[in-house]
Amino acid sequence: MESGPSKEQLESLFKTSRKYFDEMAKEYYAKDRDFYNKNFAPFYSNPLIAAKSGGKPAKLVIAVSLFVLIMGLSAVMLMFFTQDNTEKKPVRETDKYQEPAKKENQKSATSVKDSAEKIRIKAEEELKKKEADVKNEETDVKENTGKREVRNKPVERTR
Repeated sequence: MESGPSKEQLESLFKTSRKYFDEMAKEYYAKDRDFYNKNFAPFYSNPLIAAKSGGKPAKLVIAVSLFVLIMGLSAVMLMFFTQDNTEKKPVRETDKYQEPAKKENQKSATSVKDSAEKIRIKAEEELKKKEADVKNEETDVKENTGKREVRNKPVERTR
């Protein structure tokens, strides 16, 4: 047999007069532990009701969640506004990697005559290249990029 208030009465006391409910819970906790465990403990063990009743922990949870939400939104906005253009830009010739020129295995000149011969051969090769470039320039056809000239005035038709 239960010697205290019913569950419906406890619910209404919990909602209307919390101070009186807490005092009654302390009395039953000290005197009748079984009745407390059956009727009062569910009100205190429910995390949603406990958060509503405490006040301070609920405010702390709400404040922390708002802070995290604001920080998350600011991080997302920061990412969008600081993102660089992803357009592909052409690479400059100076930025490209250039392999070092391979040196030909040349034997050291044993005399002045050998080194002078090599210099003469290089000069002839350069001269041939320049001559070939000049011939190519002469044979290239130049495009007419100027405006077209009107030689005759258009004829007006009479009807």
